[in-house]
Amino acid sequence: MYKENILHGTDPVLKEELIPVTIADNGSVTYADTHTKWYSYEEKKWANAVILVNEPSEEYKIGDTILEEDIESYFGNK
Repeated sequence: MYKENILHGTDPVLKEELIPVTIADNGSVTYADTHTKWYSYEEKKWANAVILVNEPSEEYKIGDTILEEDIESYFGNK
């Protein structure tokens, strides 16, 4: 798992149904790889996650763009 020294052990913890994501400036949501740098509090790029609707249009994997209609809830860690 990716961790930042600046957080002194308070790195984000994702529960089962939370999917780590990055959100681009254009609003595009991408399934993030938690083993690589997916957030940077030093660069003000917050850790974000989503919960999908009960029946999303597809099964997503790391690197996929997640469709807005498949997202039930957004969560940010700022």
